[in-house]
Amino acid sequence: MTELYQVFKRYRTETLYKINHNGQVVYLQKVLNDRFDKTQRRIFISDGLFNNPTYVYPHEDQKDIYLNTQYIFNQTELEFKDVDFVVVLPSDISVSDEEDIRMRSLINYYKLASKTYKITTQNE
Repeated sequence: MTELYQVFKRYRTETLYKINHNGQVVYLQKVLNDRFDKTQRRIFISDGLFNNPTYVYPHEDQKDIYLNTQYIFNQTELEFKDVDFVVVLPSDISVSDEEDIRMRSLINYYKLASKTYKITTQNE
């Protein structure tokens, strides 16, 4: 009987934890740090890279063509283009395939369905 009660208490604690956290950045960072970096809490979330598109119209549309100043991005910047957020891990945390799957499932549980993300390691 006491074993069943312990299982119930553990389930209740886990459920209350899930209810009290959501996909907001501060809560998602807390959940990731609670799970993967308990002591130093160095995992953080940054915004993705979005570029405003430059429109070029065909001559048939009779619209003025104005090309604003164009910037060339390096490969690292383009890697995070068009994702909503980036999960940044410290360089000394090595994530095995199994932990990567757990981390992605945890992020997918809390994030909004329409949001996209990438996981990267911080360059120090």
